[in-house]
Amino acid sequence: MSDYIFPNKIAKILAKPSPRTQMESSLVGITIMMLGSLGVSSYMIFNHVITGFWFILLVCVSEIGLLSFQFSMLTTTYQTYRSYKLEMDMYPKEYVSKLLIQKAKDVNKELENNIKQLELSNLTNKKEGDK
Repeated sequence: MSDYIFPNKIAKILAKPSPRTQMESSLVGITIMMLGSLGVSSYMIFNHVITGFWFILLVCVSEIGLLSFQFSMLTTTYQTYRSYKLEMDMYPKEYVSKLLIQKAKDVNKELENNIKQLELSNLTNKKEGDK
């Protein structure tokens, strides 16, 4: 019995790695693809393998798009990997404590800003009501 387009043997092999292993290999693979595509396009431009303004422009624009796409994939994969490790308690307790303290500071700062905005808004409304 096959799964999707893969024969049974390949489907079994693909099902074995853990989510952590999959994400780690994705992080490494995406990083290598980014460096490789940047290296190849840079090499072709600086060594005059490709010539002509429009062709060089197309390669540069394509490389910018490709790097943007790969960076977004890298970011998404890393965020998923980090969330996975946090949920599975794979980070040291000290690191998790630092993250929670930073999160509490951020929430406190946001709360203070919201209180200031509400107080300012109430003062403005009172002044307008007095007129």
